[in-house]
Amino acid sequence: MQEFEDYPFWDLIAEMAYKPGNETLRKGTYGRFQSLEAGKKLYLFGCNEACRLFIERFAAMYPIGGILDNSEARWGKEFCGLAVRNPREALPEILEADAAVIIALRLNADAAAEQLEEMGVRRYYGLGVLLSGISPYREMTKRLEALERQNWPYTSGRAAFSALLSRRLLMISFQRRMKFLVLSSSSPFSSMSAFSSARMASAAVSISFCWASISWSLLNRFSIIRSVMVLSPFRFGVGPGE
Repeated sequence: MQEFEDYPFWDLIAEMAYKPGNETLRKGTYGRFQSLEAGKKLYLFGCNEACRLFIERFAAMYPIGGILDNSEARWGKEFCGLAVRNPREALPEILEADAAVIIALRLNADAAAEQLEEMGVRRYYGLGVLLSGISPYREMTKRLEALERQNWPYTSGRAAFSALLSRRLLMISFQRRMKFLVLSSSSPFSSMSAFSSARMASAAVSISFCWASISWSLLNRFSIIRSVMVLSPFRFGVGPGE
């Protein structure tokens, strides 16, 4: 059993890495990964904390050939016991091993996907997209998308800011509740999480979503009251200079 505090993974969700622009990344779902890549060698693209966490969680189940990174300063060094490679120099090995690449980037996943396409690599996945297919990240992304649909389209800059704040409140609330959630140590990439753990995760998401919705409602009411006070100060007994 382990405490579920995978913050580098949550960062991918918070930065909406589960909604890439690249079509291949969007289609590279958890289910597709399970059916096509089971037991095959993987390479990770991006030398960061999400990459580190993936290695810690799943290296025993998936053979990882190495880490790809565009930073020349990192080439030839080791990260979590694995060599950091120039993507182009590692290309022959990737193709020979028929390996897939998992892009563990938050903001540059689309650019990395384009780079892999140019190199001739066709089987690649976004870690954010994979996470959105397993619990509890799956429940979280559904709530975030529902929140986005509820607030769209934004009618003003204040509405856009309020939506962003509501989203952040939801993330913070959920992360705090997840500190007390204990899940099975079995990999969600090899099998689904325990049913009871999934129900706990879903309940935590629901509570967090309700809390964020209430915060959103209160924020809107406060904004309306403030606007009325600015337009009609004497109505509330607030005179000039007070």
